[in-house]
Amino acid sequence: MQEKFFSIEKSFRLIRWVALAVILCITQVSVTAIYFCMRMVREDQRKVYVISDGKVWEALSADRGDNIIAEARDQVFSFHEAFFTLSPDPHLIDEHVNKAFGLSDGSAHEVYQKLAEDGYYRRIISENISQVVHSDSVWIDTRTYPYHFKYFGTLTITRISSTTTRRCWTEGYLRVLSRSENNSHGMLIERWTILDNSDISTVPRGINH
Repeated sequence: MQEKFFSIEKSFRLIRWVALAVILCITQVSVTAIYFCMRMVREDQRKVYVISDGKVWEALSADRGDNIIAEARDQVFSFHEAFFTLSPDPHLIDEHVNKAFGLSDGSAHEVYQKLAEDGYYRRIISENISQVVHSDSVWIDTRTYPYHFKYFGTLTITRISSTTTRRCWTEGYLRVLSRSENNSHGMLIERWTILDNSDISTVPRGINH
């Protein structure tokens, strides 16, 4: 009788160990499945579908921290292109300047006001001047926030009788915002100032009459 009791107890003990092992295995499988499901969901959320020429292409979005330098550089380039690339058309000037205002704080408007008061835009229209900015490089310090930047470029100013090349060196700070339709990088240029806007050279234009 005692041997039978010990045999039953041993069987129950074995069943408990088997049950515990099964529970542990199921738990491990469940945790692993949940982990991979969440990973797949995160990767799927990062997918971006771009429509180009009627075709759908799959791209992979990246965290802002992964390419902060590239986005900041493009933001600075885009702002300067909008602010400085001008033609003798008041509507295009307004369009470009307003685009630049959407990427910056009031400091850009202050520079615009000063140029307007000096008759800069009026001369562009009345004298049929075209102006194009050429971006050379931008230095960005991401060790501090807002990010300090210095922009280095040149302006080509084409008049009827001459072409002038002028330095376009500026500095400012970048503050991170939410992305929007008008500000795809979600950055705002603050405390923007012009460091050097001096002439490099002026070359007469050979125009045949």
